[in-house]
Amino acid sequence: MGQPTQNAFVKTAINLPAHSFQQTLPTVLQLFRAIPLVIFYCNSCAVIGRGPRTAAWYQDALDAEGISTSKARVLTGGIKGWVEQYGEDEVLTSKL
Repeated sequence: MGQPTQNAFVKTAINLPAHSFQQTLPTVLQLFRAIPLVIFYCNSCAVIGRGPRTAAWYQDALDAEGISTSKARVLTGGIKGWVEQYGEDEVLTSKL
């Protein structure tokens, strides 16, 4: 049986809820435009999940502004996959 993921997260990750991401996108774009890779994730990162959806919004905004210093990527497997692979590594994973 796998570890619960609801109380685990990638260390140093910033939680930007998908339901308010569109409203904060202009600010997010300015804050992260110099970060080469911005990794998005949700629970499992299914094709129609929140992680891939917000990554697409971020990348679309970068493209619309002609910003090439940053790229959006999606964490394969989401937090479930992360915990499965790195859940016991306290350097990479935090648990509440």
